[in-house]
Amino acid sequence: MKYLRKYYLIFFILLFIMMIWLNYQSYRRTEKIVRENFETEIELIKNNVFNSLENAFAAYSISEIVLNQEMEENSQILLAEYAENQDPISWNLTELKAQMPDYEIYIINDQLKIISTTLKADLGMDFSQYREFSKFAVFQAEKWKICS
Repeated sequence: MKYLRKYYLIFFILLFIMMIWLNYQSYRRTEKIVRENFETEIELIKNNVFNSLENAFAAYSISEIVLNQEMEENSQILLAEYAENQDPISWNLTELKAQMPDYEIYIINDQLKIISTTLKADLGMDFSQYREFSKFAVFQAEKWKICS
């Protein structure tokens, strides 16, 4: 009987060790599967973000082409008006806006104040405190020889 108890004890200890080993192996396999799934999901997310950015860039490029065409047409309208009348203060902005319905028109003087506009809320705005805009506005005026 003593030997039988000893064998039972050894059997249960070996059984317990084997169960622990099997559980550990199961845990390692599960961990490996979870890691692989996580890496796959990360890769899918990266690809999704990359594709979204590519699509956004393509859409932006298309809209930029359309916007450039519109701005070119609007510039031609304004240059034609300037060729006829070199005093922008006397321009009929309402008539010009009818030709460019999606845009507001601003006449900015050499002190960088809005002196005439199709958007009355912006009339009188002063851009002289914004140095970067000031440099750009003066550069554009000199480039087009608009200011005296």
